[in-house]
Amino acid sequence: MQIASTTDQIELYQKRNGQRLQALFKGQVTEMAVRTVRGVYQIELEAITSTFTLDCKQKYRSFQDNKMTYQTLFKKVLEDYSGADVIDTVAKATPLKQFILQYKETDWQFLQRMASHFRTVLVAAVDADKPKFWFGLPVGRIEKLSVANYTILKDRSKYLHLKHNDTERPIEEREAVAYVIESRKTLKLGDRVQLQGKELVVAKSIARMKQGILTYEYHLLFEKGIRQNRQSIPFLPGTAIEGKVLEVKKDQVRVHLSIDETQKKEEATWFPLATSYTAEGHSGFYSPPEEGDSVHLAFPTHREEAAVVRHSVRKTGESNPKTADPKTSYWGTPKGKDMKLDPQSVTFTAKEGAVFLQLHQDSGITVHSKPPLLVKANDTITFAGKRISMSGAESMHLTCGSSSIVFDGNTDIQGQVVTMEGSIKAPVSVASQEEVDLESALNVMGMIPVGGGDV
Repeated sequence: MQIASTTDQIELYQKRNGQRLQALFKGQVTEMAVRTVRGVYQIELEAITSTFTLDCKQKYRSFQDNKMTYQTLFKKVLEDYSGADVIDTVAKATPLKQFILQYKETDWQFLQRMASHFRTVLVAAVDADKPKFWFGLPVGRIEKLSVANYTILKDRSKYLHLKHNDTERPIEEREAVAYVIESRKTLKLGDRVQLQGKELVVAKSIARMKQGILTYEYHLLFEKGIRQNRQSIPFLPGTAIEGKVLEVKKDQVRVHLSIDETQKKEEATWFPLATSYTAEGHSGFYSPPEEGDSVHLAFPTHREEAAVVRHSVRKTGESNPKTADPKTSYWGTPKGKDMKLDPQSVTFTAKEGAVFLQLHQDSGITVHSKPPLLVKANDTITFAGKRISMSGAESMHLTCGSSSIVFDGNTDIQGQVVTMEGSIKAPVSVASQEEVDLESALNVMGMIPVGGGDV
């Protein structure tokens, strides 16, 4: 007991006349007990197949390449185990066709869940000293048994549950029927048995010593009755995994998850981008993250393929001046375009310090532009106010049709008709009545005096 270790192996053989016929079991010791009864020591062992090594450590990783086959996935999982091997009788060259996540699962639990995609099971090789198993039922021998006694069991609850909840892979009622027999013949899981004209499969085997004779109890089912429902990760809803954005396309994002050491961009899954509001393309809110941004991949359901990208995670908050004041909010782009909302104003900036529009609750509206500022309308532009001021450092031009006013140190006014009216009118001089009478008399007589000599 004191020198026992987790690496201890156990092997059980069937012997005849002192010769080993076949290995009945090979595996690892999981529990050991030593009892003393009246000075006689008894050792009780509990052992499990070598596939137990796959069921010890919980792991976190993703398989994002939906073109990867299940066989390739098996190889990636088993590469950490010396001598491990799998015989695939179901998946073969089937591609994953979806995002696959291993989250807080041992490799054995994960592979069991992958087997549930095909409604099949994993079958460990009980006579192998390395982790070896079948993905799906083994293709066993066909045996004929003559038994007089057997028991028929029908799991009606299993049938009803599968019938109503697994519409993708329906089950027939007869597939919930099991035949239980006893035999001294050694059969393996997956062996076929002809019984009453039916071909059944060994789904369960229990070996007992009865009066010194090794006797087996076999549970025989129809092949389609040996199945499991599609499994999911029960604690996945509400989970979020951090990652970095690799690529953005429309409302989809590729992400390198933090649980993976490497991730090729071209093999990454396109995840939908969650938004606070959308109207199916007609309107809504669209603000995708940038490449290199940290985001969360969120899982709203038990199925990993329903994951969505949301919640960008800021990594430079302490050194970023825009996050210094919690009362000031920003919405911006990496190119310097942003909207700032502080307690007194709203500012829209196209280029910091050069092009911006500010709406201030006290000082009013400020429009600032170092490049040209164009105000254009197809109809009327109206400026109204108690006082309107316009100034230019060099000149100001007002043009409409063929008329114009230019202010450039001098004031030039041009137009087909120019009417000018001052605010203060000059006085009008009126001639005296005598001068008017004299000029009238001379005009009547035709005599207009000419000065400069005698007449």
